[in-house]
Amino acid sequence: MKLGVVLDKPELVEDFDLIFYSIKPVSGRISKAEEHIYNIVSCFGDNKTAREKPEWVAISEHDKATRGNERHNFLWDWICPTNEDYVKSILNLIDEASKVNIAGIHLDCIRFPEEEYCSCQRCKKMWRESNLKWGDWKSDIINGFIEEASNSAKGSFSITLTPDPCSPKKRFGIDFTTFAKHADFFVLPLYDTAYSTTYWVEVLARYFRRRVRIPLYIELYAGHPRPPTKNILKAMNSVSKYCDGIIFATYSTSIAEELRRSLK
Repeated sequence: MKLGVVLDKPELVEDFDLIFYSIKPVSGRISKAEEHIYNIVSCFGDNKTAREKPEWVAISEHDKATRGNERHNFLWDWICPTNEDYVKSILNLIDEASKVNIAGIHLDCIRFPEEEYCSCQRCKKMWRESNLKWGDWKSDIINGFIEEASNSAKGSFSITLTPDPCSPKKRFGIDFTTFAKHADFFVLPLYDTAYSTTYWVEVLARYFRRRVRIPLYIELYAGHPRPPTKNILKAMNSVSKYCDGIIFATYSTSIAEELRRSLK
């Protein structure tokens, strides 16, 4: 089984098969691409752009898809996926990163923020003209973006899946089957700050393993506030038979090295 780690600095850590570093996190900060690792791009989650261009934020009939939204409690701000200028900027970033000797491009936040988003005039017009159902139209938009991104990416191309087993297409525009046509592997984040119980982790991992036909990696949270190491390993044991590898979101080289020693 392969092991990976997510770090907040572009460093190589021994005994990990995959190392991930975000060149564009949801903060909107953009860093240069890093060689030999998987460069993460958070696509439509972007606090900086939302602050500088609030008219680009995804909206519903009730509110904007931003932090402080009491209906959805968004953890970051969301940009409308049909904004051509923003989409072009993300594709340009992927293209530039792919000029470096990277291990691959990994995309995160590739979706509409929630079921009722986006209802801006542009989205409503595009939906009406498509003659598609709401969820199918949203999926068509996201699939088109992923196809373009995969064509620009160098090396491995991977995607974070939102861990919703119920209605991912209608809520977010996510279609696992179409995603799989373009991705080399998926990452499924199952985050908890304690992992005191792990049955839910196993249930979700088992479901997605049955749905996904390409390599699947389970991402477990191991940063601050840090779950006990024994609980992280318990969660790892619960999902290991349903995935091709485990990725630890430590964000810290020292925590990553300590966890790796615990596995030997």
